Amino acid sequence: MILSVGPLRVSWGESGRRRRSPPTLARRSAAYAAAESSLLTSGWDSEPKTPDEEIETTLRRLRARSRERVRNHCYARRFQIMLKTNTVGPQGIQIQVQSTFPDGRLDDALNSVVEAAWRDWSRPENCDVAERYSWRQMQELWITTIARDGECLARLYPDRGPYGLQLQLIDPEMLPVDYNVDALPGGGAIRMGIEIDSVGKPVAYHLRKAAATDRYYTISIAPYERIPARWILHGFVPDAIGQRRGIPWYAAALNEMRHLGGYTEAAVIAARVGAAKGGWLKPTETGEGFVGEDEDEEKRPIIEAEPGTLGELPQGFDVVQFTPEYPRGEFPEFVKAMLRGIASALGVSYTSLANDLENVNYSSARVGVLDERAVFEGLQNSIVEGLCRPVYERWLEIVLLGGLIRIGTERIPIERWQKLRNVSWQGRRWPWVDPLKDAQAATVDIEQGIRSRSEAIRERGRDPDEVWREIAKERDQLQELGLKFPILPGG
Repeated sequence: MILSVGPLRVSWGESGRRRRSPPTLARRSAAYAAAESSLLTSGWDSEPKTPDEEIETTLRRLRARSRERVRNHCYARRFQIMLKTNTVGPQGIQIQVQSTFPDGRLDDALNSVVEAAWRDWSRPENCDVAERYSWRQMQELWITTIARDGECLARLYPDRGPYGLQLQLIDPEMLPVDYNVDALPGGGAIRMGIEIDSVGKPVAYHLRKAAATDRYYTISIAPYERIPARWILHGFVPDAIGQRRGIPWYAAALNEMRHLGGYTEAAVIAARVGAAKGGWLKPTETGEGFVGEDEDEEKRPIIEAEPGTLGELPQGFDVVQFTPEYPRGEFPEFVKAMLRGIASALGVSYTSLANDLENVNYSSARVGVLDERAVFEGLQNSIVEGLCRPVYERWLEIVLLGGLIRIGTERIPIERWQKLRNVSWQGRRWPWVDPLKDAQAATVDIEQGIRSRSEAIRERGRDPDEVWREIAKERDQLQELGLKFPILPGG
């Protein structure tokens, strides 16, 4: 709110002299109500900051609190499980190589060889420097670390393992947020541990040096190892233009999670107190000193109280009962309200996060599920763009140059690299709320020519070529065994 001095008013007194009235204060409102300054908005941000400025001063605190919630809060843990289940799934994000001949036909033999080699590389002993995680587990750790910490790092090690490439997932705390150099030769700089050129492109990452055998990370001042950006994958979901580091996804929900945890704990304690037999002994006029049945550590007399029993009062004492009435009926509604806000901040439905299917019908469940699945499909694309595709293309280049995969005895020429880059990545798909209705809808779409069978199969998380081969193999086996089954519509 802006105050300005209004015009002076002049009046004539009884003596004929002019008398000035005090100036009036005119209130002038801002063009936008949200831009007004007042006591009610005194704590509200009024000066914008750059994304890096906001992140540099808050990232480590947000990350510490986010990690604490994931360790100790059941709904934060639930969200981490939902991420693994819905973005990576039980089979991981799978590759489908789609290289073709000049006439456009799929080169099935070549595609199968490359896919088989990729599956073999995906084993822990082949893809992980420490031989600890499989490729599927790396995908899980990648997305859950990004959610919890805001970002995840992976280092590529060439010339290691049977396929010439292995990975190491790196805790983002190893990339210092407080390491900045304003000017480097050539016009570059270092911002929050990332060396950039004059246009902001990452050139190298400066990671804290820590041996794999160290018991704890050295977070204080430590020497840094400069690793070219070519060998580092830095994954995060950007929220602003120019953002160089990621923010934990729990940032907007941490306060609500903490308050909900404290409220729930207080309600549980109150319920336990209310369920116990409690009260005070009040002496009457005839009461004598009370010695009790036992004494506590501070020598105070106590009476043992057990559920379902009736005790005998000492002579000369009355009981003043303690009967707390909390929690009452407001507890469930308050928890639901808080969880709806938390679910909104995390981009999932309340029903899924809270495991609450009460009062859910087909229509409401479908709307919530479709929105949620769209979020998970977007995150699957983020995993592909940030991890799967760059790792595959680097792996493909190395194995072709090294002649590490062959068709029979013949090496696959490096000239096929460009065509072998043509792949699709198949993420987990989900059964529908009402499978029969959705299957009928898919059948109608196929009959009307607005959807292919392959698309319908991919929506279920399967590889169409694999399904066709499985169907053909099944029919051959049935024919060989002389077995006949009813032919289903469309069969």
